[in-house]
Amino acid sequence: MVAAGGGSAEWPGSIGGNAGGLIGGTSKSDCRYNGIICPEIWTKGANQTNGGTASRPNTFQDDSGTGNYNSYDGIFGQIDKVKDGVNLGGMGGNGYYSGATLEYAGGGSGGSSFISGHKNCIALEGQYSNNPSLSRSNIHYSGLYFTQTQMISGNETMPLYSSMYAKGIGNKNEGCIRITILTKDCSCICNSYFRMNYFIPNIILLCFNSE
Repeated sequence: MVAAGGGSAEWPGSIGGNAGGLIGGTSKSDCRYNGIICPEIWTKGANQTNGGTASRPNTFQDDSGTGNYNSYDGIFGQIDKVKDGVNLGGMGGNGYYSGATLEYAGGGSGGSSFISGHKNCIALEGQYSNNPSLSRSNIHYSGLYFTQTQMISGNETMPLYSSMYAKGIGNKNEGCIRITILTKDCSCICNSYFRMNYFIPNIILLCFNSE
């Protein structure tokens, strides 16, 4: 099971893409530091077989001048590493596949989520492969899977971890998980092992002197 993260954003009007269910959310980018969205600069969310993609090159303008900047598409299981010294703007959200990242400013897109056994999810080929299953199986190569699953995107109302009945749109800051016990039934199997010599009785010989 992998829960996605949302993309981050830099500059007043930029909005990172929401954390995805099957598909991550797209972003919106301010390219002139004036709060106005520039439709020519975009990042699209990750899905079940690929990381998020982005426009390039991208032109950003602020008080320091105008420049053209690169972008970085998402990859499997992590955000793409970039060279040291690169001025990153909106970072893509991590996840099953990560969202796309922009240099300098703008918004990154959301990552995708995965639950083994969930409808329309696509598992990997095997333990040593990052390639999608050729049969498009939704079950993890281990054979383990969940049933009765529900996948909720970060821009939808969901249960919050703060209390049993709290609900809200997404969870802010660091990732979290809440585990709810659905039944009090439990099964305990106790195995006791003893050395066999514990059961061999001790033989005590008493000797008496006769007179």
